Amino acid sequence: MFFIFHYILIIKFTIMKTITTSVLAILFAISSTSVTAQTVTVLDFEDEDETFDIIDHLHTDDWQTNTAYTRNTFAINPNKTGVNSSNRCASFSGYNSGNEWWYGLDIVLKNSIPLTPQLKYVHAMMMTNNTDTDINRGLLLLNSDGGSIVEKWVAISGEWADYVFPIPDGAVEIRELRFMFNHQMNVITYLDEIIINNDPTPRIGLTSTTNVLVNKDFITYAEDRTIQIVSSAKNLNIEVYSVLGKLIYTGQASGDKIQIPVNEKGLYLVKGNQFTEKILVR
Repeated sequence: MFFIFHYILIIKFTIMKTITTSVLAILFAISSTSVTAQTVTVLDFEDEDETFDIIDHLHTDDWQTNTAYTRNTFAINPNKTGVNSSNRCASFSGYNSGNEWWYGLDIVLKNSIPLTPQLKYVHAMMMTNNTDTDINRGLLLLNSDGGSIVEKWVAISGEWADYVFPIPDGAVEIRELRFMFNHQMNVITYLDEIIINNDPTPRIGLTSTTNVLVNKDFITYAEDRTIQIVSSAKNLNIEVYSVLGKLIYTGQASGDKIQIPVNEKGLYLVKGNQFTEKILVR
């Protein structure tokens, strides 16, 4: 009788381990985040409902109230033959005789983006319909307290191109992206495909993207045999598994950073409340 019971326990353990390993293998396979380079897609403007879920407001009820300007976060892409072949984009048009250079698309996110050492550059596709007037466009990044992180102006062209804005060292999070368009008469500025990554090279084409800010509740990266998890979410449940399905960490974060030392190099799975991400520890 003892031997029968013993073998039953072994069989049950083997089945449970197989199921756990299989489930984790599936999760590793379907996880969409690259383990070699981290990219956060902030906005691609392809889905109007998703854009609405990501953007809190555009400051049109307080200080960007001039009705001479028109904003559209679900505009049709007027030039799909270049580097930006997406269907939709954002646009800003209108003109006022005053020098309101700060007017544009002032995007305040519902949730801030926690920054990591692998998130150092904001990329944004931009173009204008009129290069005969002022072509300078600016981006001001702000944190959740409204504090300025960095401001940079660039000259844009009449064709879609990727413009890169460095994030200074020491920045912790981004809550607001203030695109300043310095408009003159008969000018439309188009904006699309805003991402953050660690590559200062302008993109020469687009791959399929997803608005990960819709359901991403944390960002993770590896450094010195330690898994770093950064989140601005409250009551975030975290589980970390090895590639063999072993649970190596479980805990809760609340708007801060978690550091999880690991003994071995390799691939790990980090699960949050709504999102699962792969991370490679080298």
